[in-house]
Amino acid sequence: PIGGTVLCDDGNPCTNGDVCAAGSCQPGANLCGCQSDGDCASKEDGNFCNGTLFCDKAAFPYACKVDAKTIVTCSTASDTTCAKNVCDPGSGACAVQPVAGTVLCDDGNPCTNGDVCAAGSCQSGANLCGCQSDGDCAAKEDGNLCNGTLFCDKAAFPYACKVDAKTIVTCSTGSDTTCAKNVCTAATGVCAIVAAPDGTACADGNACTVLDACAAGLCAGQVDACNDNNACTNDGCDPGSGCFHTPNANPCDDGNPCTLADACGGGTCISGPAPSCHDGALNGHETGTDCGGQTGACGLPACSACAPGQGCAVAADCTSGVCDLGHCATPTCADGVENGGETGVDCGGPCLVCPVVLLAAGGSSASFVAAMPVGGAWSSHAISVPTVDGVSIAPYADKLGAAGAVAVLRYTKYGDSLDNTVQYAVWNGSAWGQAQAIGAGITTQAWPAAAFAGSGAQVVFHGFDYNYYFSAFDGSAWSPVEGVGSQLSYGPSAPVLAYAQGASTVVWMNGATGNRVSARSRSGGTWGGVVDVGPAVDYTISPAVVAPASGAELLATIVASDGQVWWQARTGSWSSQAKINNAWTKNRTALATTADGLVILAFCGMNGLVYTTRWTPGAGTWSDPAQVGSPAAACQGTPAVARGTQGANVELAWVAPEGTVWHSRLQSGTWSKATLVGAGAVSVAVTALP
Repeated sequence: PIGGTVLCDDGNPCTNGDVCAAGSCQPGANLCGCQSDGDCASKEDGNFCNGTLFCDKAAFPYACKVDAKTIVTCSTASDTTCAKNVCDPGSGACAVQPVAGTVLCDDGNPCTNGDVCAAGSCQSGANLCGCQSDGDCAAKEDGNLCNGTLFCDKAAFPYACKVDAKTIVTCSTGSDTTCAKNVCTAATGVCAIVAAPDGTACADGNACTVLDACAAGLCAGQVDACNDNNACTNDGCDPGSGCFHTPNANPCDDGNPCTLADACGGGTCISGPAPSCHDGALNGHETGTDCGGQTGACGLPACSACAPGQGCAVAADCTSGVCDLGHCATPTCADGVENGGETGVDCGGPCLVCPVVLLAAGGSSASFVAAMPVGGAWSSHAISVPTVDGVSIAPYADKLGAAGAVAVLRYTKYGDSLDNTVQYAVWNGSAWGQAQAIGAGITTQAWPAAAFAGSGAQVVFHGFDYNYYFSAFDGSAWSPVEGVGSQLSYGPSAPVLAYAQGASTVVWMNGATGNRVSARSRSGGTWGGVVDVGPAVDYTISPAVVAPASGAELLATIVASDGQVWWQARTGSWSSQAKINNAWTKNRTALATTADGLVILAFCGMNGLVYTTRWTPGAGTWSDPAQVGSPAAACQGTPAVARGTQGANVELAWVAPEGTVWHSRLQSGTWSKATLVGAGAVSVAVTALP
């Protein structure tokens, strides 16, 4: 080997700075990138599309280069904006692939804006056009074939649906009127005559009609009556010029009831002469011939009221006070007017007695009588009969059938010539009369008792010889006084009287039998024998007796010395005495029938309050006594009861401890509020008519 650094050539053109070492030529630095194609394999990038490397030895130093023949070139003939024919690096094969990212494109539709690529195709943007063909406008049609057909107008951008003017239907108006017009029918597009709504205002060209209006397509008006409301013109009308009014000479009324035979002249009413109430004609203000009409009209004396049958306008035109269907009616007892001799509305005189409650009150200084028309107020006046006893009152019918009532009482004034005389006062159907004696020298020592007796009234009283006496009243005079029985009946206290089955029965405490309760009846003017009723329980207190409507002939009550009230009934014979439970008094009791067929007993209780109890026929029992009024009515002496009238079952009167007289009515089971009648009384009696 050659020592030292000796340059040499290893025969490889790619090495440089070869040197000898250990006897051989060692290669220097390699300046070539390759020396064979195989050296380039490791330098491939794995992309089969950009060509294959080979070792290019055409120039020094050698280097790996792409073989241009191996580069893949894909055809672009079918490329679009959104899809390209590109090489696949992994396989080196060409394939169409969508472009990536947001790429603008054109879908070829001029109406779209903002087209972009998506999945390899151009997707349309917003459509700016209303249509693109005539068919697109069909959905926008309104169904009206008269206003033209839509087409797609592409004359300007953006395209829009517009009406084709050639398709609009125009109907002829040559024959149109206010009430009928030639119009296009939307559904068919065909012209036809259509009527205006009925009532549409129009003008028919006739001056004699008013309120012209369409009806079924024609114009017609209502005929103008041309009435000028002037009775002195004849009204007419000309279709061309309108209404006219021609003066006439007809009879007329100038509106003045003080003129007659008014007549037209020159289109006005000319007044005639004045009427009178004595011209024998129905004229002026009259409603009948020379009668009725306005009082004192025309400055003339008032015409008198018209007789029945004459004409009338109001009730005042008639003497009867009743105008019925334009004619004065004859008075009746049901016309709602006081006329024809009546003393009240449809009552009294020729009619039934007027419903009235009557009362008599005895007073130690003076007595008084009172009357209350049902629904009205009490009126009273004094009668100059002082008394310390009770009073009695009874209705009657006089010989002519007129109803009235009589009050009977004892005159008591020591030293007076009338002391102890039997006095009476009469209600004649309209007013009370003054008191007078039933006969000269007829006296009583106790409370006289009166009762209705079928037609007239009757009275019994206690003479100073202790005998009982009887008299009957026919509405104008009293019968001669007679003793009760051919053998006189006598006793210690006042008798009582009732009328039943055509007979008058007196009940008293009989002095001839040890003051037992006895009865004696008068029938046909003859007195029967004495009938023993029962033992006396207190001979100082007179009994009470009444004729019930049913259930018994007579009913009597007696007061015991301890105040217990007993009762017994006569049905052929008298029953035994029985107690009325819870009925106690220190005074006489009062009995009456009621409007509903019961019997009522009234008494002043031991506590000084008014009580009533009722007896029911058939059952023959008494109700438990009940106080009257709220607060309860306070009393002295004996209260009075009577059958009620005009809707009331019972009329009740009583004297309060201070001497005032009160009245109440039992209606529908309830006592009315007590009414003050008068003052200064010690006793009271009551009755009602009819």
